[in-house]
Amino acid sequence: MRRCNCHSAAGNAAALFGGIGIGAVLMYILDPDRGHRRRVMGREQALAFAHRTGRAVSAASRDLTNRARGAASEVRSAWGGDAERRASAERRTEARQEQARHNGDHRPASPNASMDGNAVAAEPTAKEEF
Repeated sequence: MRRCNCHSAAGNAAALFGGIGIGAVLMYILDPDRGHRRRVMGREQALAFAHRTGRAVSAASRDLTNRARGAASEVRSAWGGDAERRASAERRTEARQEQARHNGDHRPASPNASMDGNAVAAEPTAKEEF
């Protein structure tokens, strides 16, 4: 029966150095004299890193959101979205005015409108008086 030679010399060397490295880290962290201080410092550094990373992710998220909203606004503007919005606002205003007339509310819809619905001229400015 043939035996599988699955472990090469390079693989054995990597395992040996990996084990030595893990042992050295454990010895450094679990040192009875200074280990506690090292663990506390490591924990603080990890928390600071997590905090910085969270702030960076949050800022990037806000940036991408704002960019996406700007792009969507540009597309809407290019496809006539502003005109649609204005027309929709005009329809809503007309519907409110109609409802107000139906309910007997005869107040003007805007400050520049008279009671009969016609626009009132704005007050003259100082420049126009001379």
